[in-house]
Amino acid sequence: MGFCDPKTTVDPEPPQEDGMVVMDTDAYSPPRVWTFDETLGKAPSANRPTAGPRFEKELPVGKHGLQLYSMATPNGQKVAIFLEELLAAGVKEAEYDAWKIDITKGDQFGSDYVNNINPNSKIPGLLDYTKVKKQANKSTSAVVIKPIQVFESNSILLYLAEKFQGKHAFIPKAGTPNQQQLRADVINWMIWQSSSAPFLGGGLGHFFVMAKEKQEYPINRFTTEVKRQLDVLNHQLGKHRYICGNTYTMADIAIFTWHGQVVLDGLYNPTVKVFLNAEKAYPNVVRWAKLIQKRPAVVRGLCVNRTWGSLKPQLKERHSAEDIDKALAAFRSQKKTNVSLCKLDTLTSDAFSNKKPPTHWTDTVLLVPHEWLRHEMAEAEVSIAVLPEKLGWGDLWKAVYFCQWIVDYFAKVVLLHHQNEEVIYFPFMLDNGCKIPEEKTAADHVTLMAELAAIESLAAAVVKDEGWWSTDRIKELKVKIPAFVKNMKAHLKEEEEFIPKALKEAGISVEQNAQCMQKLYQAGGIFGLHAELPGVLVSLKIWASDEFYKDFVANEIPPPLLALAKDIFIPNYKTKFQAMRDAPTMEEKPELTEVPFDPSMLPPPPP
Repeated sequence: MGFCDPKTTVDPEPPQEDGMVVMDTDAYSPPRVWTFDETLGKAPSANRPTAGPRFEKELPVGKHGLQLYSMATPNGQKVAIFLEELLAAGVKEAEYDAWKIDITKGDQFGSDYVNNINPNSKIPGLLDYTKVKKQANKSTSAVVIKPIQVFESNSILLYLAEKFQGKHAFIPKAGTPNQQQLRADVINWMIWQSSSAPFLGGGLGHFFVMAKEKQEYPINRFTTEVKRQLDVLNHQLGKHRYICGNTYTMADIAIFTWHGQVVLDGLYNPTVKVFLNAEKAYPNVVRWAKLIQKRPAVVRGLCVNRTWGSLKPQLKERHSAEDIDKALAAFRSQKKTNVSLCKLDTLTSDAFSNKKPPTHWTDTVLLVPHEWLRHEMAEAEVSIAVLPEKLGWGDLWKAVYFCQWIVDYFAKVVLLHHQNEEVIYFPFMLDNGCKIPEEKTAADHVTLMAELAAIESLAAAVVKDEGWWSTDRIKELKVKIPAFVKNMKAHLKEEEEFIPKALKEAGISVEQNAQCMQKLYQAGGIFGLHAELPGVLVSLKIWASDEFYKDFVANEIPPPLLALAKDIFIPNYKTKFQAMRDAPTMEEKPELTEVPFDPSMLPPPPP
């Protein structure tokens, strides 16, 4: 008896689509032939079942060869980010003008946009005038050259990648077999993104966020698919630092603006992130998204053609790098309560947020060392995640370098940090009338140091055996390192919550604190200068505002020592400690180099 058999006495199985049961509903009964409800298409931006321009409008053209017509939606942000990445990579020819096409007002239906850029009336669109502008300089030329029109965001990325091929590494040439595979991977994932985004945007975004009436079936259907997509990414990013391996590519850009932003801030609003249980369910995606979000070119690209949202930088049009510089500066000055101290979008502390930004020097006392430690831990989590459990011949050096970093650097700096707190800083606070949970903090230190000692012991064994017979050790490290990071971050958060309050209540001055800081730096000795100082300065560049960074180095670090840090300590930190830490993410074995250092070059300690 079939589904359509009128004689059946058994309830028929409901029809299925993509494995999901289509539920019957009495809410809507489709007509035999659908007709458009004209009342739905009155708004300038409303979709209609017909194509073509709706009004006459000529588009502006700027001075650069590349003219971008866009808006800061996820698809629009892709192109602006990629252009900023190209400029950051030294591709000067990627300079561009960005004009806002306000899709909420129907700009995408103007005659010039529809006829000469995108007949589908979607953003972004690109016109490449490079050859047109070159021809303009040759008045004798009789050949008329039109600008090249490109539409669909991923098509624009591929066009730009091919246009500037050889000048960047965002997609490789089809050379060696490895390059061919990476190139295929990039394209694979970009096509995946193009086919996946409608479920996130037009599907979940519409029915969960935009629709006036919330309907269970469409929300469940699209939520299921979006969570499946995020799980696909979570598995992929559990094996790799970036989408296509250990190399940052165009695929990361294309996917970040949609799936990356939805796990960070919900894309539409924070309730989406909570609804998807993003932070707990997809930790690898969150880790990767935070990594992408911090890239300077990404920060710059996200604000282009954006004119809404007080919590993010805005720039209606972009015609030079200075335009973005000014927009970012204006945004930071607008946030007077926090911008003078830090860049909230790059701050990793769980103790502070947009609603509770750092506003006082006491808030930064622990941010300076803690942000550095969190940065090191975040990178360590990436490295241990991509390190294979079963090491092949070509993986031995990755395990050895990473474990050597744990033994020679990480375990020592964390121990030094805790010792300095217990021996110098906490006694300083107590002597000046601060009330702190001394017993609990000391107990936490003991527990954390025991966890770290176990990690150090495993790492030392890997180094001793040069990576051989280390499968069980690597498995343990894959469990112990994330567990330690979780506990350590919780401990750092607690300190960042009670110490500023204690300093304020005791009335400790910034001058008193600075004197104690000098003792802390001296206590680190030569190792502290080689390991802690450059790590702190490198992380400061990431999270601190320019004003705070300048004030910090001016007040905390003597000029001769700062010069040594820039010329010796920071280069050595990057070519030795960072290289060892990031070894599991590298394709080729790095050469660990150090600039020679003579302790006699150090300035005398302050009196």
